[in-house]
Amino acid sequence: MLHLSDRFAGQKSQWQHIDARITHDELAAMVGTTRSRIGFFLKNFNVRGLVKRLPDGTLLVNSGTISTFIATDPNETEPVLQHS
Repeated sequence: MLHLSDRFAGQKSQWQHIDARITHDELAAMVGTTRSRIGFFLKNFNVRGLVKRLPDGTLLVNSGTISTFIATDPNETEPVLQHS
């Protein structure tokens, strides 16, 4: 999601708008999973406030929150430091 938002999004406040029409099948092919898993993860990400889908199909990505989510060890409460 971060890669897509960096590539296709226009920055608007904390949410980046991915205006490119990307289907669940295309997302599945990008990350090597199934369409149904993409739906599962997008729903989970939506509940966590990481992404939103507008009625017109535009995907909103909260890049700051996603970055923190990625850097957080699920067994810890504090983000994990990223090593370059």
